[in-house]
Amino acid sequence: MTVTIWDAITVRDQLRHEGHERVEGTTRSLPPWSEYAASLFEAKVAEGRLSSSKSRERWGDVLARLIPVFGRLRVDELRTADLIAWRDQVGRWLRDGMPSSREREKGKLVHLSPVTANGWISILRVICAAMTKHYELARDPAKAV
Repeated sequence: MTVTIWDAITVRDQLRHEGHERVEGTTRSLPPWSEYAASLFEAKVAEGRLSSSKSRERWGDVLARLIPVFGRLRVDELRTADLIAWRDQVGRWLRDGMPSSREREKGKLVHLSPVTANGWISILRVICAAMTKHYELARDPAKAV
């Protein structure tokens, strides 16, 4: 079995987090990434930070792309390596085309714009930075993306 530096960092962060919980006398279950991302979206809308319908539509479209990929992971389980692997996949889609998500174009490859891809990455970084602060996580997994 090969252990990578990312595996070691994950274990270190998990042990550090568990140690803080023992000291505080609390054990809290962190939500899945999908739940946090959706709640952040709702909070931004409620605060008026996503006031235009275009901004809300953009965030909704991006979340529809990101949640199937990262949604099952708890916020503390998301690793930089997961995000880099996804970013590399997006790069391949830029080069080769990506599968259409439209029902009528099922199975076809469509052109992905670099502007669209950068928008996805930008929103992903905003969500990860906010969750890192909100849950006082040891690291922001999207910092290197």
